[in-house]
Amino acid sequence: MTRSHRAGRPAPTCEAAPPPPADRPFDIRSSNGMTALHYQGKPIPAVFTDLRPGTPTDVMEITAAAGGHLYRICEVDLGWKGIGQFDYTPLLARLKALLVADPQAHCLLVVTVDAPQWWLAAHPEEGVVYCDQEGTTPAVSWASRRWMTETGNALTRMVRYLAESEEGRRCIGYQLAAGVQGEWRLPFPENLPDIGPKMTEAFRSYAKEKYRHNPGLLKKAWGDTRPDFDIITCPNAWERSKGDFGIFRSPAKTRRVADYHECFADAQNKAAIHFCTSVKRASQGKALVGITYATALNATALPEDGHAYPEPVLDAAEIDFFTVPTSAGDTLTLRSLPGSLRLRDKLVLLTAAGSAEADLLTAMSAALQCGVCLPSGTSADPLKFALKLASEILKAPAKLHKRSSQVAVVIDMAASCHLAAGKSAPSIMFNALLIDLFRELNRLGTPYDVYQLGDLFHPKFLDHKVTIFPNMFCLTEAERRRVDGRVKRSEQTAIWLYAPGLLGEEGADAANVKSLTGMKARLETEESSLKVRISVSDDPLTWGYHAGSSFGTDKPLSPTVTLADKQLTRLGANSNNKTSFAIFRFPQWNSVVFGSFPVPRTLLRNTLRAAGVHLYLDTAEAEIAVLADARTLALYARKPGTYTLSLPGLHDVKSVQTGKTVAHAATELPVTLTTAGTAYFELTPLKPRKPPRLAEQKASPDPEDEDY
Repeated sequence: MTRSHRAGRPAPTCEAAPPPPADRPFDIRSSNGMTALHYQGKPIPAVFTDLRPGTPTDVMEITAAAGGHLYRICEVDLGWKGIGQFDYTPLLARLKALLVADPQAHCLLVVTVDAPQWWLAAHPEEGVVYCDQEGTTPAVSWASRRWMTETGNALTRMVRYLAESEEGRRCIGYQLAAGVQGEWRLPFPENLPDIGPKMTEAFRSYAKEKYRHNPGLLKKAWGDTRPDFDIITCPNAWERSKGDFGIFRSPAKTRRVADYHECFADAQNKAAIHFCTSVKRASQGKALVGITYATALNATALPEDGHAYPEPVLDAAEIDFFTVPTSAGDTLTLRSLPGSLRLRDKLVLLTAAGSAEADLLTAMSAALQCGVCLPSGTSADPLKFALKLASEILKAPAKLHKRSSQVAVVIDMAASCHLAAGKSAPSIMFNALLIDLFRELNRLGTPYDVYQLGDLFHPKFLDHKVTIFPNMFCLTEAERRRVDGRVKRSEQTAIWLYAPGLLGEEGADAANVKSLTGMKARLETEESSLKVRISVSDDPLTWGYHAGSSFGTDKPLSPTVTLADKQLTRLGANSNNKTSFAIFRFPQWNSVVFGSFPVPRTLLRNTLRAAGVHLYLDTAEAEIAVLADARTLALYARKPGTYTLSLPGLHDVKSVQTGKTVAHAATELPVTLTTAGTAYFELTPLKPRKPPRLAEQKASPDPEDEDY
């Protein structure tokens, strides 16, 4: 079963971009152990202010007065009005207004490379075709080579034009946007794109390459004697919505659908890399290039709405930075994968979604050691503080830039490819699985990092005390071995949610669950509730719960995975009184299976605490969060109050906001917030005091001594 680039399939091939020139004033490279933006060879705070059409000039003047001269100019089009017709007047006017307000300004341009409407009307055959066309609007297919060529040429023309203008030379780079919210996602994914002529051509070409132009291999893989490379078509809605093992679709039985999703992602990746390469070539390597990609959370949880196999784009040398947006529903949750990007030394820029406050974005960027794009209209004080904090982090020695998170969340970006799709399918539940998990983790009082499954193969991937696998439904044999090597050792704890490792290269099998979790399992095909009833209350993992209390979704699903190992510790059972929540304490590692979702915060907290994870804050309140790394600590609260933070050892603590030391040799830190907001602290670890040697101790008077 070929899964993706991580499983051995080569990344998309594109014309290589030229190497960075020596005279590039702005660059991205490592500094003191972290990836940083550099200007003329020196690291500078990557703190940008967003400017949207209509942003008043006083916003730019406030930013300039605060000392911030970096901007992100959003919603820029190509100025492509027709064949051979270009108009850059609106863009030049925005750039001129910026330079009048801030003569020292430099900017990133967020340029949309979607096909213009006039182009789509002239070339309807290049567009997306949905399984259900009702309610959709024209959009270009990821597989359209004509779009890539002609729009790429328009982008090249724009980059070269700006490079020759005074205003344009203040542009240090480009963030390339396409699709919904500029995140390279097609609109109306619930209508199941893309079965159009361009994607059909791409699917046939992809199949030929994968099966080495051998029709026999194709027929064997698809289990069908009829298909041939020149006549195969994209799967329709019925084929995508059909599950062959309950809600799951096993690649072993529906290889054609799995191949289509790989092809879809391949076309998506190639398009993104093509436009990034176009900018690099047009600017002769001088412009920085960025993108928003690897969206882990989306509204539909369909593979057509995300990035199922994003590794080629994450690894692309043509891409210097990635913007990572917060979630509109929970601004503490990031919708992309900052952990994956740090492994690849990419600059991360946090961006706001919804009503994310500037101080919260600053706290998150400090904890993640990355840049930030503050919302348009951010006042002077939050901007000054963001610049000050970023400057201090850049000056810190490399040893303090090591991530302190003891928890990793590993997501299979292709998990939705193995679920029945369509408007009535349960895939939306599994998007909620991730959303609920992050919502709970955000309030647990401990930092965590999010990775995608392929990162387990990355040489820089670090060990964590706890690794959470929320949607690990399908694994190749190579991936199972990598999981074994990463987490089944060194007293680590692995947490698995519903149906871990159920699907393998030969289909669905209980032996796959045992191979992954170490616990013997049973599979039942009839639908049953996933509600879990707590069996015991005296285990460290269930403290705070009474026997008989319950958690998890009550929605009936098939299949049901239960545990049948005699050596496990039974913690909870389903409605049929079969074990679905348990821990197996192996000599070298611990395996915890929560057979349902969502997992309550208390159970997660108990599991982390039992694994030795440090929790900075122990509270059940939903509007409080702790953001931390080896150097900084931030408490974020939506209401005033006094909160006590537990520190990981002895520390001197200084308030970053006031510059004053607030605690010395402390293990706890009481924090009083008079208003809602964020309190920031700098931590200086101290070595534990050693007791004096016996010979150095002064003799204490003994009350029974005669001379006393």
